[in-house]
Amino acid sequence: MKHQKEWHTCDRCGKEIKVGLLGVNSITRNGVLNTTYDLCNECMEDFEEFMRNDS
Repeated sequence: MKHQKEWHTCDRCGKEIKVGLLGVNSITRNGVLNTTYDLCNECMEDFEEFMRNDS
């Protein structure tokens, strides 16, 4: 069944993401399969902080 409204959700917290002109914050993990995670702004900030602290 096709719904009239299409929406995106954050793959980490499940919150609805509003898709604008710039698109969605996406993280791609390369490996055997290319996996893309869509993140809301709060989860993206947490991820960026994690990456800064990891190195």
